[in-house]
Amino acid sequence: MQITVFGATGRVGSRVVEQAVARGMSVKAASHDETSTSNDKVTYFKTDVLNDDLADALEGSDAVLSCLGVGNDPATLLDPPPLYTDGTLNIAYAMKQTGIDRLAVISASFVETFERGPLHFRATLPALSRVFKQMERMEAHLADQETLRWTAVRPGWIMDAPPSEHPIVTENTIREDLVRSRTGDIANVFLDAVQHDKWVHAKPAVASEEPDEDTSIEAVAEEII
Repeated sequence: MQITVFGATGRVGSRVVEQAVARGMSVKAASHDETSTSNDKVTYFKTDVLNDDLADALEGSDAVLSCLGVGNDPATLLDPPPLYTDGTLNIAYAMKQTGIDRLAVISASFVETFERGPLHFRATLPALSRVFKQMERMEAHLADQETLRWTAVRPGWIMDAPPSEHPIVTENTIREDLVRSRTGDIANVFLDAVQHDKWVHAKPAVASEEPDEDTSIEAVAEEII
């Protein structure tokens, strides 16, 4: 199986690429900033999803995975670039042009509700509200695409870590007492969706139980500074 991954050098995207190769897939890895060296399983290339013709990036692939993300600096959060809306629509258009109908995108459990995890995590979520609103519009755009077989993966607060022993995957929102989602678990949900044709027209939410040090006030402060 060959897949195209957008946002391939980010926290989630790099895990997707790594785990896809471990599953025996070939990967066309697209990123706004090309920083990696291609090999026999992964071809890296630089692509701007807002402005470039994306057809070449998709040619020959069986499915497309969008792991696009924005920075968490205040200026970006106040006015996030339209990666999830315009970028995803551009990807969907290129998919139609190249005859690919399987798409998985990253969204967030917090599109549905902020009422998840410890209070100190919930208190920081309004700062990300413009990003979540954009994700919400992205999901609505996907639902309007009649021929697109989409999946919107909905993690909680992302932490860069390998897959957990017991990831918890639920419909639409992560379990109420949880907040953290490992990049390794998110990558597995992405890859299971396209490799085994799971969660078509669905929004699987993934999270895991984590130790106190990863859900503490200090952990929040460290990740937002």
